[in-house]
Amino acid sequence: MRKQKFLTGFYRPINPAKYKGNPRQIVFRSSYELKFFRWADLNESVIQWSSETTIVPYRNPIDGEFHRYFVDISLRYRTPDNVIKGALIEIKPKRETLPPTTQKRKTRKYLKEVEKYVINKAKWKAANEYAQQRGMKFMLFTEQHLGIH
Repeated sequence: MRKQKFLTGFYRPINPAKYKGNPRQIVFRSSYELKFFRWADLNESVIQWSSETTIVPYRNPIDGEFHRYFVDISLRYRTPDNVIKGALIEIKPKRETLPPTTQKRKTRKYLKEVEKYVINKAKWKAANEYAQQRGMKFMLFTEQHLGIH
């Protein structure tokens, strides 16, 4: 089985004061995250942002245990009508946000995809509830939202 290669590295912000945390330790785990980091760093509406600093507990539906979900991005931003809001952002390829296509043969790969999807749905449900309890929004961004095709 071929391993996928993802773009990873450290992001060096142009506006380090906007980053909540150590601006020398901002790790991006995909080109999608890198694009969003650049947007958050340069966007004048974004007041503050951070990466993998918000931890949301969730129950894994596969093993029934509680686990910790590190949300990709947390940010505070100013709306056009000058209201400050908060958001939790998860960045995923669109194919990972959709249920796997049902197959006649239940291959190991297919079962792994189903498991991953079910776990992700539990994470996103918990993150949405966590955000709502704090007056924030939870948003799932894909390559379509980021203008990547």
